[in-house]
Amino acid sequence: AEIVIRKAEAGEITARLIGLIISESASPRFGTESVIERLCDSLFILVVRHCIEKGLVRHGVFAAMQDSRLATVLQLIHEQPWHRWTIAEFCSRAGLSKTVLTDKFQKLIGASPVEYLTDWRMQIAARWLRESNMTIDRVAERCGYDSVAAFSKAFKRSFDVSPGAFRRSA
Repeated sequence: AEIVIRKAEAGEITARLIGLIISESASPRFGTESVIERLCDSLFILVVRHCIEKGLVRHGVFAAMQDSRLATVLQLIHEQPWHRWTIAEFCSRAGLSKTVLTDKFQKLIGASPVEYLTDWRMQIAARWLRESNMTIDRVAERCGYDSVAAFSKAFKRSFDVSPGAFRRSA
């Protein structure tokens, strides 16, 4: 998918940010890559903001973040994915019933809060499995699993391969 933002719609901040990126890349100096990376992060946020404000984002995490109660749950998941979260804890923190929370998540994200948490953990696990210094035992522990077997089962459900096979293919 492509997002086209016309200059007239971009706003002054976005235009200045693009100008800074162009300027920084035109004359590389110490730290140029880091500066461009940070500027691009900011540009990404501005583009997402533009899409939300124009009503172009109706599903997914960014749409869910517009609801402060769902944003609370998403923040908990993203900041502490290895915590042993329960649906009851999510409901308590968000001030929503289990049915409402699950329905809102399903409608906007396409998964229940627990499914989303598991998917997020597996994405983190996949990144860690690509690092040679992380054992599968350590990845399982850091992802909040009591056993390697439970972690391996969850990982295989997400990626259709075992953690070991994933690591070998990465």
